[in-house]
Amino acid sequence: MNLLSKYILILLLSLSYLQAGFAFELDRRWVRDFNQTTQKNIPVSIQTPYFHNESIVFGDLKALRFVHPKWGHQTGQILIDKGLSGPNLGIQDYLFGSSLNGHFYSINLSEKKILWKTNLKSLLTAKPLLNDGLLYVLTQDQKLYAIQASSGEIVWNFQADSLFSEKTDLLAYKPVLHNSSIYFGLSNGTIYQLNKKSGLLQKSFFVLGKDNLKAPSSELQLLQIKIQNKLTDNSFEYKKDHFLFSSKEGQIYNTSIQSNTLTKTSKSNLAIYFIPKSLNGSSVLGYSLDGKLFTYNLESHKLTPVDQRLTGSTFAQPAIISFSNKVKRLYFVSQNSVLSSWRFSY
Repeated sequence: MNLLSKYILILLLSLSYLQAGFAFELDRRWVRDFNQTTQKNIPVSIQTPYFHNESIVFGDLKALRFVHPKWGHQTGQILIDKGLSGPNLGIQDYLFGSSLNGHFYSINLSEKKILWKTNLKSLLTAKPLLNDGLLYVLTQDQKLYAIQASSGEIVWNFQADSLFSEKTDLLAYKPVLHNSSIYFGLSNGTIYQLNKKSGLLQKSFFVLGKDNLKAPSSELQLLQIKIQNKLTDNSFEYKKDHFLFSSKEGQIYNTSIQSNTLTKTSKSNLAIYFIPKSLNGSSVLGYSLDGKLFTYNLESHKLTPVDQRLTGSTFAQPAIISFSNKVKRLYFVSQNSVLSSWRFSY
């Protein structure tokens, strides 16, 4: 085989490699186990790590921990009763999140200081939303709270299941703001519209039957699509007006919100959680809650397993730090407080 033939063969192999979805490389750099309790069955921390002032910040059963992003050693901590668990919101110097005993915290990360805590008696089910000084917080007992971000004072709360004859175990979808109203939905097919200042119910829509919400914004249309098809709250826009979704059963869909229809693509045995910031061309990285990693090609709809897998089980979206246009670092935290660092390049 002459030199030209070898060059053509390498080029063809490279093209097939990219088309198959292997458009990037993923290498594990380090793993740190911060779980200092023997109670391994407790869901310690299922939250996205937050990058703040050259530290990776995440919570576990005992504390909010600050970890060096390059070497993985702990650089500081804030002790918190029952730790932090579930979705949180990081904005500049501040982190808002809930503990396992149902307290909702505001924390100043620069000063490593708890500013206030409010007892909601339930964990969060979606990432808090901040607007005009109010935090909108949705809890696992289907309550939506409006809380003063400066003081932790509860301005109002709305109990969703008060509209039902008995309490039901429902998946709740994160709140959406539109004009003077706030919307949120449950997997039984109901979307609630509340006045964002008073918390009074303005309307409720049942979107699994014939009555469909004429959504006045793209976010509300996405909320409607998720509820109608009982999809996870994990979705992202991969090009203008086109979104990728996954169901708990592992079915992957894409859609245009203008068409308001879903198209089935690949199928996995488990739900796939996509990492939007990993999108490179037509390929995106995804993971399952048991630690498997995948690449997904948006053009061929091919889902391809990655040889390596995450350490631990049950993960939230990773924190991502960009070192250059082509090199990033991903930080995953598992349910049992294992933090792992991965070099991601393409």
